[in-house]
Amino acid sequence: MTRPVEHYCPRCLREPMHHRRNGRLICSECGTVSTEAVVERREVQRRENNTPPVPTTASVLPSTSDNSTSHGYGDPVAEPDKRSQVEGQAQRFAVTSEGDRWDALPEYAAFVLALAGLSIEPGAQEHTWIGGEEVWARVWIDKRGIYVVRLATKVRGRCSLCLTEIYAMQRAGSWLRLQRPEQARWQRAALVEAGIVEPPPVHLRALPADAPKVVASLWPYIAELVAIRRIREPEEDALPLSAPFLVRWCRKTLTETEITLAKRWLERHTYIWRSGLIPSASRARRDTVLWTVAEAGLPHDREPS
Repeated sequence: MTRPVEHYCPRCLREPMHHRRNGRLICSECGTVSTEAVVERREVQRRENNTPPVPTTASVLPSTSDNSTSHGYGDPVAEPDKRSQVEGQAQRFAVTSEGDRWDALPEYAAFVLALAGLSIEPGAQEHTWIGGEEVWARVWIDKRGIYVVRLATKVRGRCSLCLTEIYAMQRAGSWLRLQRPEQARWQRAALVEAGIVEPPPVHLRALPADAPKVVASLWPYIAELVAIRRIREPEEDALPLSAPFLVRWCRKTLTETEITLAKRWLERHTYIWRSGLIPSASRARRDTVLWTVAEAGLPHDREPS
């Protein structure tokens, strides 16, 4: 069996990074976990800059400590301490892409997987319900360090699900096929609910005491949506409020008909008003209406005339 090519750790330059079964590389000295592409790129940069590896006693002498383990090739190495393991997780978190970096965070993965009744430990098949569908699933960590849920059998054409899809399906109570903009909103909502991201404060105009019950039920969800969208677009003051999406956003506590009636009441009483259109790319679909939501202390020049 050919031994894999070894590259020195890009973080500590002490120990070679070795292949593991999940396709990632790990440093036995500092616990850094990274992908092979990142390690190779850092190795090329190190050679171009003529930066030599840092020799250590552990790299030239066998360990005599009782607390040792094998990295898979028979050479005993020191067990990384807790701090090294945390630093290694931070390194894995840093090397993933901007769009997927949250899915590599163990705290976020543990929160979302708990909603589906799944353990964060990869490998074992577990029986659960996701989006109203009965499935057998297991947690898997890909070569980028991202947590993915793999399904034992295809469900509505899907063999695997990302964390955001699982969160959206569990909250909406149905199987969803998310487009990118909607997926981004659900991911931010999950991060807020998990306590990882702090949303900006949003204070909508208070409803009157005699407001219909469906309006009072919908209004907090609209406030939540405004806050979630402003995590990424702080200056945004217009957003789509389509009834089909709000049904999912409200966790199906309201029907599409109730949401449509509530929106008409809010528009009639100038709690929301039309402020633009997003043209549809297809003639078969209608343009998307943009709405401005009345906030507490909103300047009068921003209200509809």
